Amino acid sequence: MLTQKRLKELFLYNSETGQFIRIKALCGRFSKIGMLAGTLGKRGYIDIGIDGKRYKAHRLAWLYVHGEFPSNKFQIDHIDGNKTNNNIENLRVVTASQNLQNIKNAKSHNATSKVLGVSWFKRDKTWQVEITVNKKKLYLGRYSNLEEAKSVYLSAKKLYHISQI
Repeated sequence: MLTQKRLKELFLYNSETGQFIRIKALCGRFSKIGMLAGTLGKRGYIDIGIDGKRYKAHRLAWLYVHGEFPSNKFQIDHIDGNKTNNNIENLRVVTASQNLQNIKNAKSHNATSKVLGVSWFKRDKTWQVEITVNKKKLYLGRYSNLEEAKSVYLSAKKLYHISQI
């Protein structure tokens, strides 16, 4: 298990930029003193290798500053939604449900509206709006205008999601 002490032996963490700089070289060509640590992973997060294991940089930032990883019931959320912004002020501990509420863009399968929470209701030829709160879908109505539907969803998101985090 990685400790804060071991992490600080290997890296300096800049809490403003969210970047890690190597202060101790390990084996391999990617481990030179003074180098910026990490590579962009497949899911868009910065990954850093330590002692044969890969860690997400946002989790390492939390360990570096707070001395421990959050318990298994919690996740570390990027407040601004930018997976590479590991500035400690941009990170917070949340539940999995709260972390999902930080989604800003519609999934690719929502090709009709491209707006989170809004989908086309073919039978009535209207835009249907729904939001998930505490694992339950709330129906927010149907609207003839996409912009109005989007506005309703964003208002609900501010009310239900942001107030819970």
